[in-house]
Amino acid sequence: MAIARLAAFNEGSLLRRTLLHVGTFVVGSVAFLGLVSFVLVSIARGILPQRGEPAEAKQDDSESAAPGKTPLSGKGGARPKRKGATAPTTPSDGTPSPDKDE
Repeated sequence: MAIARLAAFNEGSLLRRTLLHVGTFVVGSVAFLGLVSFVLVSIARGILPQRGEPAEAKQDDSESAAPGKTPLSGKGGARPKRKGATAPTTPSDGTPSPDKDE
């Protein structure tokens, strides 16, 4: 019976056969992408914590974090400011700038 169904791919005009092959390819591609997406989302849901997770698990994570670093909150907390290059404290003519402490 499978041979009879495969024979349908060779019957009809060239346009009909081309459309049948393209349609089969599109349906197969959509089915494949749907299956792979479902599997990846299922794995991600199993790995990532749930939104309504108790605070105990979050406290354990914060205790294990390095001192001076805050753990990221689940809602996209504020990012720490970068300690990159700052403007020079002395003027370009070489004279030291007056300190406010002195």
